[in-house]
Amino acid sequence: MTSPLPASPGENGSVIGMVAAFSWEVTPLLRREKGVQRLGRNLYSFLLGKEPVVLAIAGIGVDNAFRVARNLVQNFSLRGLSTLGFAGALIRDLQPGDVVLADQVLEEGSQERFHCQTGLLPVRFTRRGSLLCTAGMVGSSEAIAFLFLVYIGQW
Repeated sequence: MTSPLPASPGENGSVIGMVAAFSWEVTPLLRREKGVQRLGRNLYSFLLGKEPVVLAIAGIGVDNAFRVARNLVQNFSLRGLSTLGFAGALIRDLQPGDVVLADQVLEEGSQERFHCQTGLLPVRFTRRGSLLCTAGMVGSSEAIAFLFLVYIGQW
């Protein structure tokens, strides 16, 4: 996957790496940003604000996300790595289109907590909070209420 660096690397030649599962999750972003370069089949570079970004579309699943993230780390001088996508929410007052910037990522299966570098992306956000990773889709309001109780508190 050796690819050229984006046109304007950031400080010390580094860029922000981003991984998304689906192209439809990033299409609005790619249409909005100027100077988007296609570096490969599912690989793009652009400036987010003034920050150079390399964005890879991985496909669904943790294995695909890990593979693509590893390739970004191996082929680019990254200043940070971020995931991008759409997700459901455990907070009732969030509205469609709200941007939540994760303070930490909670892995449901292993119970591990990963703290996030919150100042990495130059984006406006509605709220900060925790991101919970589950093994599958949460498909009912009862399951959402249960996860909320376990990880956040009172529903």
